[in-house]
Amino acid sequence: LSDMENIGAGCLTSLSELSMDMNQIAEVPDAISKLTGLEELSLSDNDGLATLPMGITACTELTMLEIDGTDIVPSELPGDLLEFLKERDLVDLSDAGSD
Repeated sequence: LSDMENIGAGCLTSLSELSMDMNQIAEVPDAISKLTGLEELSLSDNDGLATLPMGITACTELTMLEIDGTDIVPSELPGDLLEFLKERDLVDLSDAGSD
């Protein structure tokens, strides 16, 4: 994939694992919400990626989220999104606020 624009198209809706590591992704489209069966999402080492879309909250089967090597700061995500991730134990805030 050269971008994630059509991520929710066709047969991808039943996708359970998606690894987009080291792909220079700058944005995850809100259409990720169409991947309702997604269980594992890896976005590691996309250093231009700074946020996640609210559409990820539709991925209710999500049990693994890898964001190492991105510019995403979990504590700076919108409240509803952060709560979704915390409920599923997908973010570690133990280092929040320490520089």
